[in-house]
Amino acid sequence: MAALASAAFPQAGPGPWAYPPSRIVFPHVAVGDGWETDISLVNMDSAPIMVLLNFNLGAPVTLKPASMDGVLHDDCATPFNGDTAVGSNFCIHFFSGGSFQAKLTYPGGVTQTGWAKISYSAQDDTIGGYETFRRLGTNGIPDFEA
Repeated sequence: MAALASAAFPQAGPGPWAYPPSRIVFPHVAVGDGWETDISLVNMDSAPIMVLLNFNLGAPVTLKPASMDGVLHDDCATPFNGDTAVGSNFCIHFFSGGSFQAKLTYPGGVTQTGWAKISYSAQDDTIGGYETFRRLGTNGIPDFEA
């Protein structure tokens, strides 16, 4: 993993992209007060790629990776070490053909809603993904999922 974290990714022009960024937008994310959101991404290319995850919910979220084929950076600079990361911006250096699944939660009792944006270089237009959000019932079984 250390070799991937130090690998050279395109860095030219304004911002971190050598080409205009491509984006995937998840228009509805819900966390807190029984709500949680799962994010799944996959690098469909044979080369490594850097992806920026930005969550716009008005408060930092807790991100708990379930599986990851790459290196997660919880502040886009420091490699993630632990079970969870807290923040609004995360970077993933994906391995070739790698995937990433994570659960988003919010420790507060108030529901936070918003959206998520996944950005990456347009030259590497090879990221796919989906999200699932759910409301957990009193016994931990989802009583609503979309």
